[in-house]
Amino acid sequence: MVGVQRAVLSTCFETSGRFTLAVVNSGVNTFGTGGFTGTTGATQASYFSAILTGDADVTGFYADNPMFSAVVEPADSAGSDFDLYFGMGDVTLAGTGNTYTPAHFGFKHERAASGTSTITATNGNASTETATDLETTITAGTTYKFTAIKTDTTNIKYYINKTLKATHTGSLPTAAEWKLFQITGNNVNVASATQLKCPFVSMSWDAI
Repeated sequence: MVGVQRAVLSTCFETSGRFTLAVVNSGVNTFGTGGFTGTTGATQASYFSAILTGDADVTGFYADNPMFSAVVEPADSAGSDFDLYFGMGDVTLAGTGNTYTPAHFGFKHERAASGTSTITATNGNASTETATDLETTITAGTTYKFTAIKTDTTNIKYYINKTLKATHTGSLPTAAEWKLFQITGNNVNVASATQLKCPFVSMSWDAI
């Protein structure tokens, strides 16, 4: 991508007006000087969602070598059960668990029955998902830098704190998509509260 002009979009989540928001069953979205905080409520089937949307001029970004880098505290306050996602494109959100086959690429953080949580690289092409457990221990309250880079129709590379963790070549998203960046979380239908923080995210794709 050397020498290619890039379109760059960044946000520190200081205001909610640019986002499409949803909460169900005591879920909460909070915006402020510390960035975004999403919280599932201690009520079954609770979820939160914040989506940064584009318009017709950017819906073809999957063909333009898109990437994002996000500063995230995944499960800053962890409940017994959760399913969290942050990344480009679309996942289907429900209080009983996300569906990861829609066109997207990013990271999910999951936990069940107070067990060990997993960070997974995920991408979908509107029919199938490719996912890899990144075998990374996440410490509550610790900030991590998550980066994913899609190269044409070749692959997607996933990094945590600048270290390459996975490379995917299957289920690459190609369909037109207006959801530039999405942060979602639910408690997988268990009455358990979990909090995710995202102070900053930056996205870019080929401009010409």
